[in-house]
Amino acid sequence: MSAMKKLIVAACLVAGCDKPPPQAPAPKASVVLEFRVVGEKPARVFIDGREAGATPLAWTVHPEPAFDPSLKPDSWPPHGGRDQSGGRGSNSGISVALDIAVVDGVLYLRKDVSGHVTMAGARVSVVGADGSKLAFDTVEGESSTRPGEARLTPRLWFK
Repeated sequence: MSAMKKLIVAACLVAGCDKPPPQAPAPKASVVLEFRVVGEKPARVFIDGREAGATPLAWTVHPEPAFDPSLKPDSWPPHGGRDQSGGRGSNSGISVALDIAVVDGVLYLRKDVSGHVTMAGARVSVVGADGSKLAFDTVEGESSTRPGEARLTPRLWFK
């Protein structure tokens, strides 16, 4: 090997040319439900019987939280439910869509993350400051993107 080739090889080894370039992080999707109430007083949110906090409350549902497997619907929308869009978004080659239905105190979710569809359910109740149980009203879908992430943050309103 010539002196010039040896010099180039040595310089390359010192500079790290033998290592592959760093990989960009894999794109990700996130879904965060926001529980809100109509009016000024906060309410308490219970998920599967446990107090999760006061409104406004953010609850991350993707990546997966622990859902009650007995509440997984067999079809969409679940019997007696009205399908409401929780939003759609895509970025950096990943897409995410969320559909929501509320039936008899059960919050059902249908998530599609780049073609991987999952359905789940959780018992949800929202209790006002006066102790009364608040009724589910509507969903406002919202999506946002930032580099490498598709994010849905739908608001669930109770009154």
